[in-house]
Amino acid sequence: MDPSNTIEVAVEQRIVGLFSATKMLRDLSKQADGREVIARKQCIDEIEMVRDALSRILDDVGGK
Repeated sequence: MDPSNTIEVAVEQRIVGLFSATKMLRDLSKQADGREVIARKQCIDEIEMVRDALSRILDDVGGK
């Protein structure tokens, strides 16, 4: 079995992707143009949906 083809690697890659996306959004939120786009209702709603989905994952696996 290819060691890069494991669930552990898949989970770790997704977590790294989450960190990367969060950092980019944080960086963009420090710029006036980025803040303006992020503040749009659709963006806020989508960020809240992602936050809720992540919270459900933590609840499902016993995270606090």
